Amino acid sequence: MEWEINFLKWVWENLHAFNFINEFFKYLTAAGDSWYPYVWQAVICITLTVFKKTRKTGIVLAFCLLFWGVLVNSTIIKNTVQRPRPFLKDDTLLGYVQTVFNQPSGSLALPDSFSFMSGHTTNAFILATVVSFYHRKATIPMFVYASLMSFSRLFFGVHYPTDVIAGAIFATGVSIGSCYLANYLEQRLIICRNKKAHANTN
Repeated sequence: MEWEINFLKWVWENLHAFNFINEFFKYLTAAGDSWYPYVWQAVICITLTVFKKTRKTGIVLAFCLLFWGVLVNSTIIKNTVQRPRPFLKDDTLLGYVQTVFNQPSGSLALPDSFSFMSGHTTNAFILATVVSFYHRKATIPMFVYASLMSFSRLFFGVHYPTDVIAGAIFATGVSIGSCYLANYLEQRLIICRNKKAHANTN
């Protein structure tokens, strides 16, 4: 854990020199705070589901975000592991974090949930993995987005590196598994429909 705290301090002391970088990551990480992610994720899922070409993507994405992102990670894993946030373990890091969070003119609220795993990272990599699985041309921009979102949590010192790494691995793994399961269930449904249609013609 000590190396993780030292890494977060290094990020603060070396990568916060440019205001435009600070503002970029501030708005990026704010998109995953409070109720904001539920709104834009719902919009994405609904939009994908409306069109036939992307309908399966929208359905699988909605399942993964709700089940793996909200129920499993945010509800079960976080409350089971109960890992405190890194800024609660180091006064220097807390001082850095408080310069950005909970300021009267700021747009970010200091997170009060447990640290492991990173919800921002989990949701971002679920989105990137599911969309990329069905639409390969979107792979690079989706994973660039997921990586930047994940790094924003380290940039502001609200997660340990292992929170982010675990979230990325977990999200990628369960999302790929869910996509293969969805494809399998779809094929079984098609077979059942064909058998039923064949039986009705006899």
